[in-house]
Amino acid sequence: MAGRTVKRLSRSNKFVQNVIDFANVFKAFIGTNYLALAFAFEQSGLILGVIGLLVITMVTDHCCQLIVKCKYIVVNQIISEFLTREGITDVASPRIGRLRKRLEKHLTYGDIARKAIGKWGLYLVNFALFFTQFFFCIAYMIFLGNTLQTDLFPFVNETSKALVNTKQYNLFDNSQNNSIVHVNKNARVTTAPVFAILVLFPLPLFLLFVLLRNVRNMGPISVVANISIFVGYGVVLVTLVKDFAVDPDVKYFAIATFPVFFGAVSCAYEGIGTIIPIESSMAENRPKYPAFLHGSLLLLFTMLCSLGILGYLKYGSDVEQILIQNLPSGSITSYIVNVTICIGVAFTYPITVYPIIEILENILFTEGRIFGQSLNTLVVNCDNDNERAPLLSSVSLSTEEIEISDLLPVAKSVPESVASWKRNIVRVSVVLIQTGLAIVFKDQFVYINAINGSIGSTLLAYILPAVISIKLAGQDISRLVFAKNIFLILFGILGGLSGLIVTIYNMVKHFQGKI
Repeated sequence: MAGRTVKRLSRSNKFVQNVIDFANVFKAFIGTNYLALAFAFEQSGLILGVIGLLVITMVTDHCCQLIVKCKYIVVNQIISEFLTREGITDVASPRIGRLRKRLEKHLTYGDIARKAIGKWGLYLVNFALFFTQFFFCIAYMIFLGNTLQTDLFPFVNETSKALVNTKQYNLFDNSQNNSIVHVNKNARVTTAPVFAILVLFPLPLFLLFVLLRNVRNMGPISVVANISIFVGYGVVLVTLVKDFAVDPDVKYFAIATFPVFFGAVSCAYEGIGTIIPIESSMAENRPKYPAFLHGSLLLLFTMLCSLGILGYLKYGSDVEQILIQNLPSGSITSYIVNVTICIGVAFTYPITVYPIIEILENILFTEGRIFGQSLNTLVVNCDNDNERAPLLSSVSLSTEEIEISDLLPVAKSVPESVASWKRNIVRVSVVLIQTGLAIVFKDQFVYINAINGSIGSTLLAYILPAVISIKLAGQDISRLVFAKNIFLILFGILGGLSGLIVTIYNMVKHFQGKI
């Protein structure tokens, strides 16, 4: 009886762990970009949008698996190089086992790129990570400002008042050929403050979040964000289905603006930069990673497709860049959607901004950098996983100097000697710069995401995994695999360039009021 109880508990624990690991994989991809998919479908046309979304999903799935495979190739290469250097023949020794375990746990995307391509690989990964996360933060601020302005403040119908005060508002001017300026009977005036003020509402919260030093402190924040995003998605879906009718102004193919769709959807799959650390954290569940990835991307594809298709069919060419702006305002449902999604966006911000801060502080304050101390000796400290030293450093370390488990392929940390006020200035400056850019691009939500996807996401998700795979495989790569990787590189380059050019062109036209 006791044995059966133990087995049930064991199965229960495994189930819970599977759910947690699946949720972590899915969290890497889900954000608020699903609210831009209806407008993205307007840019591509319905049929071309569905095809494009399916292709991008499949390519993303493959490239996520490809970069994980490259990780294990790098692990084996590092171990092989170490065995050769030290003249060790016993590959099953505990010391080698510890090295493999630590490598599999702590290897990063940047380390993989550095091993395969050299230091420029690390620079490219860091640039792409910085770029994508920085523009995600700007998009979040734009989303919050617009949602507060258009959905959480009531509108006042000014039509009757305007008609009574015709002389005051010059609606009828008999001095100019007795022409009449017609008044829209549905005219509404918002009671909201200007956008620049509304963007400042969440600023104190963001400034508080950005001062957090340890990402582990953000766990509860992420839980709140996930719950809010899912609740918001469910309510939006129900609202779309209610009184659903197909708008007659629906296009099926829009080749000219399809690159905007490509960039926006590539940006929507925002998890490629965190795939390696998430896979590394799965421990005994790592063999299940491909299945969890397939399931996560299938679920995300369903979410994106459902809101994209239903939103575009219902609102046609009148669909807004942020879908919830099309929903009826002033109702209880509208307030639930807006409040929950705003909470989700606000509480997603700290996780998104953290890599930006980390990269900037390493550039500014680590040894030998701009404001860092002069580079003298490399100190390896692995008492805390947050204090990391580079495995792939030019400094050669023998087994007499360090333990095998101290060989961690990770970036140097900012020394504790750096004053907190200096780091805080950098963190606050990042938030203020993002706020300023959000004010400038307040009406460009989808276009900001499209630029982000065209540059950062294509680099991380399509181009670099294929390049790294070719470099690591060397002459052992088959012609078929080589051709496939070349296709992925061209897919990323052509899609990214066309997306960037067309998006910037449309942004300029939007600024000029031509679209």
